[in-house]
Amino acid sequence: MVERSLIPVLISIVLQGLFYPQLLLVELAILTLRLFCWQGITPQFSQDKKNYLFWIAGLGIALLILFSIVANKTGFSTLVTPAQMQVMPEFGWRGRNQYFGVNPLQFILLGNSGVQIPLFPSIVWVGFALPFLSKSRFPRLKLITAEVKILWQIILASLGMFFLAHLLLPKLHLPSRYTLHSFRFVMAIAAGIVLFILLEFGWRWWQNKQEINTKITEQESLWLGLIGIGATIIVIFPLVPPVFVGIFQTWIVGTEPTIYQFLAEQPKDTLIASLASDADNLPAFSGRSNFVGREFALAYHPDYYKQVKQRAIALINAQYSSDLSVTQTILKNYKIDYFLIERNAFEPNYLLQQEWLIRSSFREKVFEINEKLKQGEKPILTKLGDRCSVISTKKFILVDANCLKSIAIARSNPHFISSYLEDNEEMK
Repeated sequence: MVERSLIPVLISIVLQGLFYPQLLLVELAILTLRLFCWQGITPQFSQDKKNYLFWIAGLGIALLILFSIVANKTGFSTLVTPAQMQVMPEFGWRGRNQYFGVNPLQFILLGNSGVQIPLFPSIVWVGFALPFLSKSRFPRLKLITAEVKILWQIILASLGMFFLAHLLLPKLHLPSRYTLHSFRFVMAIAAGIVLFILLEFGWRWWQNKQEINTKITEQESLWLGLIGIGATIIVIFPLVPPVFVGIFQTWIVGTEPTIYQFLAEQPKDTLIASLASDADNLPAFSGRSNFVGREFALAYHPDYYKQVKQRAIALINAQYSSDLSVTQTILKNYKIDYFLIERNAFEPNYLLQQEWLIRSSFREKVFEINEKLKQGEKPILTKLGDRCSVISTKKFILVDANCLKSIAIARSNPHFISSYLEDNEEMK
């Protein structure tokens, strides 16, 4: 839009609509803002005919793309209603899809409901100095043209869609989707402008000092020291690996390479079931499917989430049932190939550590199982897990579900039962 070339703008709108429709709406909002100019605090229609051409063409392309998206609805297209969201634990405080129940500051700034101004890389926060810098006398400010207004237009358009998404929740999806990415672009570009101006000014100041051969004053030394400390905090400190990975990026580090390698060597349609939080990493680290897990427990589409709940309840029943036939039936119905079980999975309160379970619409099942564990009930997997284990690590046991199925089938054979008990005695 800065280049004022129609075809590249339309191509950008098409690509944006195909890959990230939310920002397509932001682009439309930007084109709409450009239909107006401001005289003081009074908005007036733009006299530039190009702005109207861009808006009409952009709107036409956007409507075609949005229509194709709407017409392509799947069986999971029905959205949860705001009334349903308010009573579902999944959308409450610390729920998997947290939206309600937080304090006003968190609601506006953080999470799915918030603006989500990026914290990393920290240097982009320098961009907030641009409005103040524009009022100074730095010589390179003359290079900034009137088209820098596009940064303000992106911010206003993003915030406009942000508040509209709140009003129409959840029809336009999550409000944060309209600010999270666009703010990154704006802050990075603004930071680049500010840094260029300041670095160029600093270089000229240093050259002048060298030319006239004058010493640095105490006040100047103080400023240089503060600038050095600020640069260290903003640029270098966030790059320290533990800070970068653990605080700013919250990347997940795989800790079970033996299990990942083993599963990666299994057929591509292998299905792994696990209540452990680490199971969410299996698709990325092993390339194999996870039966159900926190990362997939998105409650925005009732038909989809109904299946998630069914799977979660089935998995809880299979892992904690004291009746082997119950476990066998679930494994057979869902064609599960492996169980990934944490060694402390059968201890009381283990399930209560999984927030996506206890803050869900099926949490009664979670509390029921936890109460049974407290009362000393022993799930069948505590007896058969080791027997059917294919990999055992310090934290996990990977159990072959086919082994459990074969035990369930053979358990009616008296000879099998006696030999199984003898084997257990020998292992002891």
